[in-house]
Amino acid sequence: MVELRRTDRLTSLAGRLMTTVIIIDVVVSVLALAILGADAADPDAVQFVRIVYAVFIGAQIATALTLAAWSRRTVDNVILLGGDGSRAIAALGWVIPVGHLVLPFLELGTAARSIGADHPALGRWHGAFVAAFVATLLPFSVSPEMAFVFTATSIVLLVIAAGAARMAMEHLDDTIYDRARVSARGERGEEGVVDHCSQI
Repeated sequence: MVELRRTDRLTSLAGRLMTTVIIIDVVVSVLALAILGADAADPDAVQFVRIVYAVFIGAQIATALTLAAWSRRTVDNVILLGGDGSRAIAALGWVIPVGHLVLPFLELGTAARSIGADHPALGRWHGAFVAAFVATLLPFSVSPEMAFVFTATSIVLLVIAAGAARMAMEHLDDTIYDRARVSARGERGEEGVVDHCSQI
């Protein structure tokens, strides 16, 4: 009898955190571009931007930790269902600088394919996430005029990445739970489907 670890709450939390990151990113970007375009920066405005940016970093860290927890539980569940994957890489990949752009996505892709749960949204999430990261760095090396273009582009890419992430995560959650129900039906015969997800 397969007993899975719940991931749906982490999926929901990750979705809310990603939305929060995007909203704060918009606020920080607008304020930063306004300061860049001003002849003389207001010290109070600069201090406020620093505070908001600190909150932004905190939200990013919380998102990374939530995705790490979700990835570990997801790979745990895949392994319980007879699939493949590395729990350590799936989780730690989110907190390794630069590695977070590749490692967790490769491991989640391996785990998903091993149980027939691969989905195009995972590739879109990965592509948009990497592109947004690159676009976020570019404004620091261009003129203020072009900085607006790259900043707006990075925000749009983050929105795409967040939407694809939610779709990919929910697809994996649903596929894993469905597999567990099929396994339960096979074991219990006519007694019906039983939810084996452990309560937290």
